[in-house]
Amino acid sequence: METKDLDSFLHNPQLYHTLRIVGKKLNEKEITKLAEVLESNSTLTTLSLRKNGIGDEGAKRLAEALKFNSTLTTLYLWDNGIGDEGTERLAEALPFNFSLTLLVLWQRDWQKH
Repeated sequence: METKDLDSFLHNPQLYHTLRIVGKKLNEKEITKLAEVLESNSTLTTLSLRKNGIGDEGAKRLAEALKFNSTLTTLYLWDNGIGDEGTERLAEALPFNFSLTLLVLWQRDWQKH
């Protein structure tokens, strides 16, 4: 089952295999709650959070959740203002996650060094 409503997912996370939240500009509380639910969720396989402005802090929260999640296979995070720090945290979480096969970070905010 798929939903585009974050509240529906947070109240009954085991009902959904796909969550697509696009362009909603998730706030810190919402991304934190989503990350908490993802840690123990056993049904969600696809999460699309395109254009939500989660930035590095949101990416860090999701990275921590990925270390514990064992069902998510696809994660779309493009156009979220994620910079080097958030990208590094996501990369650091990958060795702990054996289910994720696709992580999309298109249009991330690259910093030149």
